[in-house]
Amino acid sequence: MKFSNKIIFFLFLALVERITGAMPLKATGGHKKLNKRAAVGGPVTVNMSVNTTSTIKNTLPSSSNTTTTELQVKGVSKAIAGINGTTVSKDNLNLDVQLVIENDYSLYSAEFCFGTPCQKVSLQIDTGSSDLWIPATGSATGGTTNSAIQEHGTYSVNGSSTAIEFQDDTFSITYGDSSGANGYLVVDALQISDDITIDLATFEVATSNSAGQGVCGMGYLSEEVTSKEYLNLPALLKKNNITSSNSYSLYLNSEDATSGQIIFGAYDEAKYEGDLQKLPILKKNSDGSESSTYKALFVKLDGIMAENTELTTKSYDALIDTGTTLVYAPSDLYSNYTEKYGTYDSNAGSYTAPCDTVGTPLSFQFADTTIKVPFSDMLYNISLTNGSYYMKNGVQQCSIGMVESSGDYVILGDVFLRSAYTFINLDDNTISLGQVKYTSESSVVLV
Repeated sequence: MKFSNKIIFFLFLALVERITGAMPLKATGGHKKLNKRAAVGGPVTVNMSVNTTSTIKNTLPSSSNTTTTELQVKGVSKAIAGINGTTVSKDNLNLDVQLVIENDYSLYSAEFCFGTPCQKVSLQIDTGSSDLWIPATGSATGGTTNSAIQEHGTYSVNGSSTAIEFQDDTFSITYGDSSGANGYLVVDALQISDDITIDLATFEVATSNSAGQGVCGMGYLSEEVTSKEYLNLPALLKKNNITSSNSYSLYLNSEDATSGQIIFGAYDEAKYEGDLQKLPILKKNSDGSESSTYKALFVKLDGIMAENTELTTKSYDALIDTGTTLVYAPSDLYSNYTEKYGTYDSNAGSYTAPCDTVGTPLSFQFADTTIKVPFSDMLYNISLTNGSYYMKNGVQQCSIGMVESSGDYVILGDVFLRSAYTFINLDDNTISLGQVKYTSESSVVLV
Protein backbone atom coordinates (compact mmCIF):
# COMPACT_ATOMS: atom_id res chain seq x y z
CA MET A 1 0.00 0.00 0.00
CA LYS A 2 1.16 3.52 -0.82
CA PHE A 3 0.26 5.53 2.23
CA SER A 4 2.14 7.01 5.11
CA ASN A 5 1.02 9.11 8.06
CA LYS A 6 -2.37 9.66 6.43
CA ILE A 7 -5.91 8.39 6.89
CA ILE A 8 -7.42 5.94 4.41
CA PHE A 9 -11.17 5.43 4.79
CA PHE A 10 -12.48 2.15 3.31
CA LEU A 11 -16.16 1.34 2.93
CA PHE A 12 -17.11 -2.16 1.78
CA LEU A 13 -20.53 -2.37 0.20
CA ALA A 14 -23.33 -4.88 -0.03
CA LEU A 15 -24.89 -5.95 -3.28
CA VAL A 16 -28.66 -6.18 -2.86
CA GLU A 17 -31.00 -8.55 -4.74
CA ARG A 18 -31.21 -7.96 -8.48
CA ILE A 19 -34.79 -7.80 -9.75
CA THR A 20 -35.81 -6.97 -13.33
CA GLY A 21 -38.54 -7.79 -15.82
CA ALA A 22 -41.91 -6.28 -15.05
CA MET A 23 -40.76 -4.67 -11.81
CA PRO A 24 -41.42 -0.91 -11.76
CA LEU A 25 -38.31 1.23 -12.10
CA LYS A 26 -37.61 4.31 -10.02
CA ALA A 27 -35.78 7.56 -10.71
CA THR A 28 -34.23 10.27 -8.60
CA GLY A 29 -33.96 13.65 -10.29
CA GLY A 30 -35.01 12.15 -13.60
CA HIS A 31 -32.95 8.95 -13.67
CA LYS A 32 -34.29 5.48 -13.10
CA LYS A 33 -33.61 2.95 -10.38
CA LEU A 34 -34.95 -0.42 -9.34
CA ASN A 35 -37.98 0.08 -7.14
CA LYS A 36 -37.49 -2.87 -4.78
CA ARG A 37 -34.55 -2.90 -2.39
CA ALA A 38 -33.98 -6.17 -0.58
CA ALA A 39 -32.68 -6.47 2.97
CA VAL A 40 -28.98 -6.97 3.55
CA GLY A 41 -28.57 -10.63 4.44
CA GLY A 42 -26.32 -12.24 6.99
CA PRO A 43 -24.14 -10.90 9.76
CA VAL A 44 -21.89 -7.85 9.43
CA THR A 45 -18.19 -8.48 9.88
CA VAL A 46 -16.10 -5.49 10.95
CA ASN A 47 -12.32 -5.59 10.58
CA MET A 48 -11.00 -2.60 12.48
CA SER A 49 -7.58 -1.19 13.27
CA VAL A 50 -7.52 2.19 15.02
CA ASN A 51 -4.10 3.39 16.11
CA THR A 52 -4.95 6.94 17.19
CA THR A 53 -8.02 9.15 17.49
CA SER A 54 -9.25 12.69 17.00
CA THR A 55 -12.04 15.23 17.44
CA ILE A 56 -13.20 16.79 14.19
CA LYS A 57 -15.68 19.64 13.68
CA ASN A 58 -18.70 19.88 11.39
CA THR A 59 -21.42 22.50 10.86
CA LEU A 60 -25.02 22.49 12.01
CA PRO A 61 -27.87 23.81 9.84
CA SER A 62 -27.86 27.60 9.63
CA SER A 63 -30.97 27.87 11.81
CA SER A 64 -29.06 26.48 14.77
CA ASN A 65 -27.60 28.71 17.49
CA THR A 66 -24.68 26.30 17.73
CA THR A 67 -21.92 26.89 15.17
CA THR A 68 -20.04 23.57 15.19
CA THR A 69 -20.45 19.91 15.91
CA GLU A 70 -17.78 17.31 16.45
CA LEU A 71 -16.80 14.04 14.85
CA GLN A 72 -15.64 12.04 17.85
CA VAL A 73 -13.30 9.10 17.50
CA LYS A 74 -12.88 7.25 20.81
CA GLY A 75 -9.76 8.00 22.85
CA VAL A 76 -9.43 11.52 21.48
CA SER A 77 -6.18 13.25 22.25
CA LYS A 78 -5.74 15.70 19.35
CA ALA A 79 -8.24 18.25 18.00
CA ILE A 80 -8.56 19.12 14.34
CA ALA A 81 -10.47 22.26 13.35
CA GLY A 82 -11.74 21.43 9.90
CA ILE A 83 -14.64 23.31 8.45
CA ASN A 84 -13.87 26.77 9.85
CA GLY A 85 -10.64 27.02 7.89
CA THR A 86 -8.06 26.15 10.56
CA THR A 87 -5.47 23.74 9.23
CA VAL A 88 -3.91 21.40 11.77
CA SER A 89 -1.39 18.71 10.87
CA LYS A 90 -2.73 15.17 11.05
CA ASP A 91 0.66 13.49 10.57
CA ASN A 92 0.32 11.52 13.79
CA LEU A 93 -3.07 10.07 12.81
CA ASN A 94 -3.20 6.61 11.25
CA LEU A 95 -6.58 5.04 10.65
CA ASP A 96 -7.23 1.99 8.52
CA VAL A 97 -10.99 1.38 8.73
CA GLN A 98 -12.70 -1.42 6.82
CA LEU A 99 -16.42 -2.19 6.91
CA VAL A 100 -17.45 -5.50 5.34
CA ILE A 101 -21.13 -6.12 4.52
CA GLU A 102 -22.69 -9.26 3.08
CA ASN A 103 -23.70 -9.53 -0.60
CA ASP A 104 -27.32 -10.06 -1.63
CA TYR A 105 -27.21 -8.62 -5.20
CA SER A 106 -27.93 -5.52 -7.28
CA LEU A 107 -27.93 -2.20 -5.47
CA TYR A 108 -25.06 -1.36 -3.17
CA SER A 109 -25.58 -0.47 0.47
CA ALA A 110 -23.72 0.08 3.72
CA GLU A 111 -24.91 -0.11 7.30
CA PHE A 112 -24.69 2.89 9.61
CA CYS A 113 -26.03 3.55 13.10
CA PHE A 114 -27.88 6.71 14.15
CA GLY A 115 -28.75 8.21 17.53
CA THR A 116 -28.29 7.26 21.19
CA PRO A 117 -28.80 4.40 21.72
CA CYS A 118 -27.66 3.33 18.28
CA GLN A 119 -30.37 2.57 15.65
CA LYS A 120 -29.03 0.51 12.73
CA VAL A 121 -30.01 1.60 9.21
CA SER A 122 -28.81 0.18 5.88
CA LEU A 123 -28.46 2.91 3.23
CA GLN A 124 -28.10 2.63 -0.51
CA ILE A 125 -24.86 4.17 -1.81
CA ASP A 126 -25.86 6.46 -4.67
CA THR A 127 -23.61 8.55 -6.91
CA GLY A 128 -26.72 9.73 -8.76
CA SER A 129 -27.94 11.87 -5.85
CA SER A 130 -26.47 13.92 -3.01
CA ASP A 131 -28.76 13.66 0.03
CA LEU A 132 -28.31 11.40 3.05
CA TRP A 133 -31.83 10.52 4.19
CA ILE A 134 -33.14 7.77 6.45
CA PRO A 135 -36.70 6.55 7.05
CA ALA A 136 -38.39 7.58 10.28
CA THR A 137 -40.03 4.76 12.21
CA GLY A 138 -43.63 4.40 11.03
CA SER A 139 -43.07 6.60 7.97
CA ALA A 140 -44.52 4.23 5.34
CA THR A 141 -47.06 5.70 2.90
CA GLY A 142 -48.38 4.75 -0.52
CA GLY A 143 -47.53 1.22 -1.62
CA THR A 144 -44.68 0.75 0.86
CA THR A 145 -45.36 -1.13 4.10
CA ASN A 146 -43.72 -0.47 7.44
CA SER A 147 -42.43 -4.06 7.43
CA ALA A 148 -40.69 -3.44 4.08
CA ILE A 149 -38.98 -0.35 5.47
CA GLN A 150 -38.08 -2.17 8.71
CA GLU A 151 -36.03 -4.65 6.65
CA HIS A 152 -33.41 -1.96 6.24
CA GLY A 153 -33.85 -0.25 9.60
CA THR A 154 -35.52 3.00 10.64
CA TYR A 155 -34.74 5.92 12.92
CA SER A 156 -36.83 7.36 15.74
CA VAL A 157 -36.09 10.92 16.86
CA ASN A 158 -37.94 10.27 20.12
CA GLY A 159 -35.90 7.11 20.61
CA SER A 160 -32.64 9.05 20.68
CA SER A 161 -31.51 11.07 23.69
CA THR A 162 -29.08 13.10 21.55
CA ALA A 163 -31.32 14.14 18.63
CA ILE A 164 -31.72 17.81 17.69
CA GLU A 165 -34.60 18.52 15.29
CA PHE A 166 -34.73 21.30 12.68
CA GLN A 167 -38.30 20.95 11.43
CA ASP A 168 -38.16 24.24 9.52
CA ASP A 169 -35.32 22.86 7.37
CA THR A 170 -37.22 20.48 5.10
CA PHE A 171 -36.58 18.15 2.18
CA SER A 172 -38.75 16.48 -0.45
CA ILE A 173 -37.58 13.98 -3.07
CA THR A 174 -39.72 12.35 -5.76
CA TYR A 175 -38.93 9.32 -7.92
CA GLY A 176 -39.89 8.42 -11.48
CA ASP A 177 -42.52 5.91 -10.35
CA SER A 178 -44.12 8.65 -8.18
CA SER A 179 -42.69 7.20 -4.96
CA GLY A 180 -40.62 9.46 -2.75
CA ALA A 181 -39.86 10.78 0.69
CA ASN A 182 -40.10 14.03 2.60
CA GLY A 183 -39.25 15.24 6.05
CA TYR A 184 -36.76 17.53 7.78
CA LEU A 185 -33.18 17.84 8.97
CA VAL A 186 -31.94 16.30 12.19
CA VAL A 187 -28.59 16.51 13.95
CA ASP A 188 -27.64 13.40 15.91
CA ALA A 189 -24.91 10.82 16.46
CA LEU A 190 -23.83 8.83 13.42
CA GLN A 191 -21.85 5.68 14.15
CA ILE A 192 -19.74 4.36 11.29
CA SER A 193 -18.21 1.48 13.27
CA ASP A 194 -17.75 0.31 16.85
CA ASP A 195 -14.88 2.77 17.23
CA ILE A 196 -15.92 5.74 15.10
CA THR A 197 -18.94 7.91 15.95
CA ILE A 198 -19.92 11.36 14.67
CA ASP A 199 -21.46 12.84 17.80
CA LEU A 200 -23.51 15.44 15.90
CA ALA A 201 -24.03 14.76 12.20
CA THR A 202 -26.59 16.42 9.94
CA PHE A 203 -28.90 14.18 7.90
CA GLU A 204 -32.47 14.02 6.63
CA VAL A 205 -35.26 12.06 8.31
CA ALA A 206 -38.20 11.00 6.15
CA THR A 207 -41.47 11.32 8.04
CA SER A 208 -43.39 10.31 4.90
CA ASN A 209 -41.82 7.60 2.78
CA SER A 210 -43.09 5.55 -0.13
CA ALA A 211 -39.61 4.83 -1.51
CA GLY A 212 -38.44 2.28 1.06
CA GLN A 213 -34.73 2.11 1.90
CA GLY A 214 -32.82 5.29 2.74
CA VAL A 215 -30.01 6.68 0.60
CA CYS A 216 -26.46 7.93 1.15
CA GLY A 217 -26.01 10.34 -1.76
CA MET A 218 -22.43 10.88 -2.98
CA GLY A 219 -22.81 13.73 -5.48
CA TYR A 220 -22.34 17.48 -5.50
CA LEU A 221 -23.90 19.45 -2.63
CA SER A 222 -25.64 21.60 -5.26
CA GLU A 223 -27.87 18.58 -5.99
CA GLU A 224 -29.24 18.35 -2.44
CA VAL A 225 -33.01 18.83 -2.25
CA THR A 226 -33.00 20.32 1.25
CA SER A 227 -33.97 23.91 2.03
CA LYS A 228 -30.59 24.26 3.79
CA GLU A 229 -27.37 22.86 2.35
CA TYR A 230 -25.28 20.54 4.55
CA LEU A 231 -22.20 18.37 4.11
CA ASN A 232 -22.84 14.88 2.76
CA LEU A 233 -20.43 12.06 3.52
CA PRO A 234 -17.57 12.64 1.02
CA ALA A 235 -17.62 16.42 1.57
CA LEU A 236 -17.68 15.94 5.34
CA LEU A 237 -14.60 13.72 5.26
CA LYS A 238 -12.57 16.34 3.38
CA LYS A 239 -13.76 19.39 5.32
CA ASN A 240 -12.76 17.67 8.53
CA ASN A 241 -9.28 16.73 7.27
CA ILE A 242 -9.99 13.00 7.36
CA THR A 243 -9.26 12.93 3.63
CA SER A 244 -7.22 15.40 1.62
CA SER A 245 -9.79 15.69 -1.17
CA ASN A 246 -13.52 15.43 -1.81
CA SER A 247 -13.09 12.28 -3.82
CA TYR A 248 -13.69 8.53 -3.75
CA SER A 249 -13.07 5.45 -5.86
CA LEU A 250 -15.56 2.71 -6.67
CA TYR A 251 -14.71 -0.97 -6.92
CA LEU A 252 -18.00 -2.83 -7.18
CA ASN A 253 -16.26 -6.15 -7.79
CA SER A 254 -17.76 -9.00 -9.83
CA GLU A 255 -21.47 -9.73 -9.80
CA ASP A 256 -20.85 -12.91 -7.78
CA ALA A 257 -18.54 -11.27 -5.23
CA THR A 258 -19.59 -10.95 -1.60
CA SER A 259 -18.72 -7.25 -1.41
CA GLY A 260 -17.49 -4.16 -3.20
CA GLN A 261 -15.43 -1.23 -1.93
CA ILE A 262 -15.31 2.53 -1.78
CA ILE A 263 -12.09 4.32 -0.81
CA PHE A 264 -12.53 7.97 0.14
CA GLY A 265 -9.73 10.37 -0.78
CA ALA A 266 -7.77 7.74 -2.69
CA TYR A 267 -7.77 5.12 -5.43
CA ASP A 268 -6.29 1.62 -5.71
CA GLU A 269 -3.80 1.04 -8.55
CA ALA A 270 -4.10 -2.74 -8.17
CA LYS A 271 -7.79 -2.74 -9.10
CA TYR A 272 -7.57 -1.71 -12.77
CA GLU A 273 -5.65 -2.55 -15.94
CA GLY A 274 -3.41 -0.02 -17.66
CA ASP A 275 -4.01 3.65 -16.85
CA LEU A 276 -7.06 5.53 -15.65
CA GLN A 277 -8.64 7.79 -18.28
CA LYS A 278 -9.42 11.18 -16.72
CA LEU A 279 -12.62 12.74 -18.07
CA PRO A 280 -14.08 16.19 -17.29
CA ILE A 281 -17.45 16.19 -15.55
CA LEU A 282 -19.99 18.00 -17.70
CA LYS A 283 -22.15 20.82 -16.37
CA LYS A 284 -25.47 19.02 -16.55
CA ASN A 285 -28.60 18.71 -14.47
CA SER A 286 -29.70 15.20 -13.53
CA ASP A 287 -32.25 15.22 -16.37
CA GLY A 288 -29.46 15.81 -18.89
CA SER A 289 -30.20 19.48 -19.50
CA GLU A 290 -27.50 22.14 -19.49
CA SER A 291 -26.49 23.72 -16.16
CA SER A 292 -24.39 26.74 -15.26
CA THR A 293 -22.83 24.81 -12.36
CA TYR A 294 -21.72 21.25 -11.63
CA LYS A 295 -24.74 19.17 -10.64
CA ALA A 296 -24.86 15.53 -11.78
CA LEU A 297 -21.97 13.20 -12.60
CA PHE A 298 -22.08 13.24 -16.42
CA VAL A 299 -19.13 12.49 -18.71
CA LYS A 300 -18.87 12.18 -22.50
CA LEU A 301 -19.42 8.66 -23.92
CA ASP A 302 -17.89 8.58 -27.39
CA GLY A 303 -19.31 5.29 -28.65
CA ILE A 304 -20.68 1.81 -27.93
CA MET A 305 -19.87 -1.34 -29.89
CA ALA A 306 -21.05 -4.97 -29.89
CA GLU A 307 -19.39 -7.67 -32.03
CA ASN A 308 -17.25 -5.01 -33.73
CA THR A 309 -20.39 -3.18 -34.83
CA GLU A 310 -21.12 0.40 -33.80
CA LEU A 311 -24.50 0.58 -32.09
CA THR A 312 -24.64 4.33 -32.57
CA THR A 313 -22.86 6.88 -34.75
CA LYS A 314 -23.08 9.70 -32.21
CA SER A 315 -21.65 10.44 -28.80
CA TYR A 316 -23.82 10.76 -25.70
CA ASP A 317 -23.63 12.38 -22.31
CA ALA A 318 -23.48 9.56 -19.76
CA LEU A 319 -24.43 9.65 -16.07
CA ILE A 320 -22.33 7.58 -13.64
CA ASP A 321 -24.89 6.20 -11.21
CA THR A 322 -24.46 3.42 -8.64
CA GLY A 323 -28.12 3.90 -7.72
CA THR A 324 -29.24 2.50 -11.08
CA THR A 325 -28.93 -1.22 -11.77
CA LEU A 326 -28.99 -1.35 -15.57
CA VAL A 327 -27.89 0.74 -18.56
CA TYR A 328 -30.50 3.26 -19.79
CA ALA A 329 -30.13 4.34 -23.39
CA PRO A 330 -31.95 6.43 -26.03
CA SER A 331 -34.29 4.51 -28.33
CA ASP A 332 -31.89 3.99 -31.26
CA LEU A 333 -29.09 2.62 -29.11
CA TYR A 334 -31.52 0.55 -27.05
CA SER A 335 -33.19 -1.01 -30.09
CA ASN A 336 -29.91 -1.77 -31.86
CA TYR A 337 -28.63 -3.73 -28.88
CA THR A 338 -31.68 -5.48 -27.46
CA GLU A 339 -33.02 -6.57 -30.87
CA LYS A 340 -29.59 -8.01 -31.70
CA TYR A 341 -29.83 -10.60 -28.94
CA GLY A 342 -33.44 -10.88 -27.80
CA THR A 343 -37.13 -10.38 -28.41
CA TYR A 344 -39.60 -8.23 -26.52
CA ASP A 345 -41.63 -10.19 -23.96
CA SER A 346 -44.75 -8.40 -22.75
CA ASN A 347 -45.02 -10.74 -19.74
CA ALA A 348 -41.54 -9.78 -18.58
CA GLY A 349 -41.88 -6.15 -19.64
CA SER A 350 -38.46 -6.19 -21.30
CA TYR A 351 -36.38 -7.73 -24.05
CA THR A 352 -35.44 -11.26 -23.06
CA ALA A 353 -33.16 -14.02 -24.24
CA PRO A 354 -32.42 -17.55 -23.02
CA CYS A 355 -30.06 -17.26 -20.05
CA ASP A 356 -27.45 -19.44 -21.80
CA THR A 357 -27.23 -17.04 -24.79
CA VAL A 358 -23.62 -16.36 -25.81
CA GLY A 359 -22.52 -12.91 -26.95
CA THR A 360 -19.45 -10.69 -27.16
CA PRO A 361 -18.64 -7.95 -24.62
CA LEU A 362 -20.40 -4.61 -24.89
CA SER A 363 -17.66 -2.00 -25.39
CA PHE A 364 -17.98 1.58 -24.10
CA GLN A 365 -15.51 4.11 -25.54
CA PHE A 366 -14.35 7.08 -23.43
CA ALA A 367 -11.65 9.14 -25.17
CA ASP A 368 -8.70 6.70 -25.44
CA THR A 369 -10.09 4.07 -23.06
CA THR A 370 -12.52 1.23 -23.72
CA ILE A 371 -14.51 -0.43 -20.92
CA LYS A 372 -15.72 -3.91 -21.86
CA VAL A 373 -18.76 -5.41 -20.11
CA PRO A 374 -19.07 -9.21 -20.50
CA PHE A 375 -22.26 -10.25 -22.25
CA SER A 376 -23.10 -12.62 -19.40
CA ASP A 377 -23.21 -9.61 -17.05
CA MET A 378 -25.88 -8.04 -19.27
CA LEU A 379 -28.31 -10.92 -18.60
CA TYR A 380 -30.49 -10.71 -15.49
CA ASN A 381 -32.56 -13.48 -13.93
CA ILE A 382 -36.28 -12.68 -13.82
CA SER A 383 -37.66 -13.63 -10.41
CA LEU A 384 -41.35 -14.48 -10.04
CA THR A 385 -43.41 -13.78 -6.93
CA ASN A 386 -43.42 -17.50 -6.03
CA GLY A 387 -39.62 -17.51 -5.86
CA SER A 388 -39.04 -19.35 -9.15
CA TYR A 389 -37.42 -17.99 -12.32
CA TYR A 390 -39.26 -17.03 -15.49
CA MET A 391 -39.38 -19.89 -18.01
CA LYS A 392 -40.63 -20.10 -21.63
CA ASN A 393 -41.04 -23.47 -23.33
CA GLY A 394 -38.98 -25.04 -20.58
CA VAL A 395 -36.06 -22.63 -21.04
CA GLN A 396 -35.12 -20.06 -18.41
CA GLN A 397 -35.38 -16.52 -19.78
CA CYS A 398 -33.22 -13.57 -18.74
CA SER A 399 -33.85 -9.88 -19.17
CA ILE A 400 -31.29 -7.99 -21.25
CA GLY A 401 -29.78 -5.33 -19.01
CA MET A 402 -30.46 -2.29 -21.18
CA VAL A 403 -33.61 -0.21 -20.85
CA GLU A 404 -35.01 2.48 -23.13
CA SER A 405 -34.88 5.98 -21.69
CA SER A 406 -36.95 8.97 -22.65
CA GLY A 407 -33.99 11.36 -22.58
CA ASP A 408 -31.19 11.82 -25.09
CA TYR A 409 -28.49 10.60 -22.70
CA VAL A 410 -27.19 7.35 -21.23
CA ILE A 411 -27.27 6.21 -17.61
CA LEU A 412 -24.44 3.84 -16.68
CA GLY A 413 -25.62 1.79 -13.74
CA ASP A 414 -24.12 -1.09 -11.80
CA VAL A 415 -24.07 -3.48 -14.77
CA PHE A 416 -21.49 -1.14 -16.33
CA LEU A 417 -19.73 -0.01 -13.15
CA ARG A 418 -18.85 -3.58 -12.12
CA SER A 419 -16.53 -3.60 -15.16
CA ALA A 420 -15.13 -0.10 -14.62
CA TYR A 421 -12.82 1.02 -11.84
CA THR A 422 -14.08 4.55 -11.17
CA PHE A 423 -12.40 7.44 -9.39
CA ILE A 424 -14.65 10.47 -8.81
CA ASN A 425 -12.92 13.72 -7.82
CA LEU A 426 -15.43 16.43 -6.96
CA ASP A 427 -12.63 18.91 -6.21
CA ASP A 428 -11.23 19.02 -9.74
CA ASN A 429 -14.53 17.98 -11.36
CA THR A 430 -13.24 14.86 -13.07
CA ILE A 431 -14.12 11.18 -13.29
CA SER A 432 -11.40 8.67 -14.15
CA LEU A 433 -12.23 5.25 -15.60
CA GLY A 434 -10.24 2.08 -16.22
CA GLN A 435 -10.98 -1.55 -17.03
CA VAL A 436 -11.49 -3.26 -13.69
CA LYS A 437 -9.17 -5.97 -12.43
CA TYR A 438 -10.76 -8.31 -9.88
CA THR A 439 -8.13 -8.93 -7.24
CA SER A 440 -7.58 -8.95 -3.50
CA GLU A 441 -4.30 -7.12 -3.97
CA SER A 442 -4.13 -3.44 -3.06
CA SER A 443 -1.91 -0.46 -3.85
CA VAL A 444 -3.63 2.65 -2.53
CA VAL A 445 -2.67 6.14 -3.72
CA LEU A 446 -3.83 9.17 -1.73
CA VAL A 447 -5.23 12.19 -3.57
